Amino acid sequence: METGKNNTHADASKLDSAFEVKIEEYTPDGPVWVFEEASNLIGEGVVKVDHFENIYRLPKKFEGSPNWRQARGGYKVVGSGQSTLAGLRSILKYYVEEMGLKKVIFINMRSEPVVYANNFSYGPRNPHNLNENIEINGLSTTDVECLQHRLVDVLRKHTRESSNGFTYHKDTYALVPEDREDYVCSEPCDSKNILSVNEAYDKVKSEFSTLEVKFFRLPVNDERVPNLEDFDRLVQYLKAELDNSTGVHFNCQMGKGRTTTGMVLACLITAKLMQQPIGLESSGSNGDSSTESSANKPGTLENGEFQIINNLCSALSSKTMKAEMDFVLDACDHMQNLRKCIWETKVQYDKEMSNPDKEAGERRATFWKKLGVNFIERYFYLILFNVYCTEQVPQSFKVSFVDWCGEKQDLIEILGTREKGPLSTFDWV
Repeated sequence: METGKNNTHADASKLDSAFEVKIEEYTPDGPVWVFEEASNLIGEGVVKVDHFENIYRLPKKFEGSPNWRQARGGYKVVGSGQSTLAGLRSILKYYVEEMGLKKVIFINMRSEPVVYANNFSYGPRNPHNLNENIEINGLSTTDVECLQHRLVDVLRKHTRESSNGFTYHKDTYALVPEDREDYVCSEPCDSKNILSVNEAYDKVKSEFSTLEVKFFRLPVNDERVPNLEDFDRLVQYLKAELDNSTGVHFNCQMGKGRTTTGMVLACLITAKLMQQPIGLESSGSNGDSSTESSANKPGTLENGEFQIINNLCSALSSKTMKAEMDFVLDACDHMQNLRKCIWETKVQYDKEMSNPDKEAGERRATFWKKLGVNFIERYFYLILFNVYCTEQVPQSFKVSFVDWCGEKQDLIEILGTREKGPLSTFDWV
């Protein structure tokens, strides 16, 4: 688990006006080498459009806002992929006219910079690894937004030099990155229409005078668990902002892993803050309770009953924290059910290990093993966070999750790290 650095000291005023700060003058909050490496990569100006082929996995409710859904159970918690600007306008109109919201908190879960050109959003890619999102570990929101301004600056420059021709990459979708096909596109674009995600959202939200729109960022790498301090930041956001007329909208690129994680955390925090019961007997104001999940197979690995998780439940002397988390996972499992995902990575791993092409099979199996480790780590920390919330709500979160985990090393050691302990040798048992 990489905890990064505490973000509360970040000087957001450094970025009040885009392009005022030269990259070489900026002092990052996170590791300098990570920031410099990311800055050099972004300087290449290679971007891929977020909306890949077949990005819509759920019935299309809004054109341009892929995989939009609302958590079951009456929560005003929604999620989607990164919306186009037209899609953003559509969902804001829906929040006002259909959901009756007065305020919406947008929480972007992406650690990679995001920019808009014309109507669509784009993220930077490593020119030597075009098929996967870049990973940026340990940087603060302010760091990411500084890199984002650099990307906008680079893309504007490239576009001007190309006589207002904007060049980007696009790919087909496949589960394993090496199976995705990449191709290059170009289209006319006025360089002034290349905006950071913050600028783009500010532009659109100004069109909705009756709806207060706030934009926050929790930088999380694709399919990874949030850093510990980001759990704390989300608690503080929701404590300060939530009321009966406020909705929370999470997004990542596709709206799958990171978005679902955000939705799960928001539903859990909401229920704990409002002292609502979590379980099959609970339902929201609209009477909609979480539906039975295909992952509910007690006594099986498919139900998340891996040795690491069972050991955690034994240490807690209760399965209640797991059961509550499973219920919330089911309420948000439109795109991903975490405990089922852990099992599915084993199925894919075993399949690849039987691949007649041994070299290709081992390479692809490594991808599934890495994903399985990501998932079990995330599941463990979500259950642990439920324990934390249960203890801390009566104390108004007096102790941070970062400090609480520091005091619970006996529980943390049940998982270990990727270098040492059970997580380092995780093999789906």
